[in-house]
Amino acid sequence: MTERKPPGVSWESWFEEQIRQAQEAGAFENLPGAGKPLPDLEAAYDPDWWVKKLVRVLALNAEIAKVNARAAEGPATRLGLLDIEGIVEDWRARSSRSA
Repeated sequence: MTERKPPGVSWESWFEEQIRQAQEAGAFENLPGAGKPLPDLEAAYDPDWWVKKLVRVLALNAEIAKVNARAAEGPATRLGLLDIEGIVEDWRARSSRSA
């Protein structure tokens, strides 16, 4: 969706048109998870769910571990894996101070 909303067209109409074009192009066919329930749908609401999902970068932790294990020239790399709960706790503390 790279084109801009034309002047005089409501946001709703413009979005609906973008969706219609994507449907016609097959953009919504064979998506992973189609027909399956949403994950964590029955879990209790967590207002920080988005922060935790943002930080839960298992791929990043795997990459950090791979870089740490690789012998390379120059100074040693000793990046630690991300502490998700610690990051969220720090974020909460900063958010409560600024509120």
